Amino acid sequence: MSLLVNVFKRNPNGEMDFVEVEHHKELAGFESWRNTLYGSPQSESLGLSLLTQLSQADLYCTTPTELDRLSQECLLLLNHLDQYPQDPDSITYRIQNIIDAVELARETDACVVIW
Repeated sequence: MSLLVNVFKRNPNGEMDFVEVEHHKELAGFESWRNTLYGSPQSESLGLSLLTQLSQADLYCTTPTELDRLSQECLLLLNHLDQYPQDPDSITYRIQNIIDAVELARETDACVVIW
């Protein structure tokens, strides 16, 4: 299985309405990355707090502050690719999808979920 990143808004019934993007822009990593990348000791040592939550649960960023933090954590992780055993290009591609999702969420007054 793969982790996906999606942009969504809550409709009046509280259900998630997704902002459509090309499928390849939804890819956020392999399911195993919950622990081996996002929730890894390397990520914890960088001080990541949102992305590390993926080791325990899906991540919902619903406020502008959370979106800012998610973007900052993605950039920090990208600046330390040499600390991770995964292919740097593979990480970069998927992290860029998360950053792009954050930007789309800001533009459309929406939220981001990584699941």
